[in-house]
Amino acid sequence: MPSPTPGAVPWSSTVVEGRLSGGFDLGVMYGDDFARIIELVDDGGDLVRRLWGRGVPVVAACTGHAIAAGALIAGL
Repeated sequence: MPSPTPGAVPWSSTVVEGRLSGGFDLGVMYGDDFARIIELVDDGGDLVRRLWGRGVPVVAACTGHAIAAGALIAGL
């Protein structure tokens, strides 16, 4: 899509929709596989960092509760 004004940056955004909760699989979090727990938390942190670092508006539409990582995403 061409910019409406020469030299202007076209609008862009990231849309996150779906069910946001704590952001982590509770089956993994309550399990005894410590390496899998660390991997899950690292992956969640990477997702939030990538969304925050995009430099474009992030729109999060969620139904229900958003706590922990879900709240971080909804609060962008």
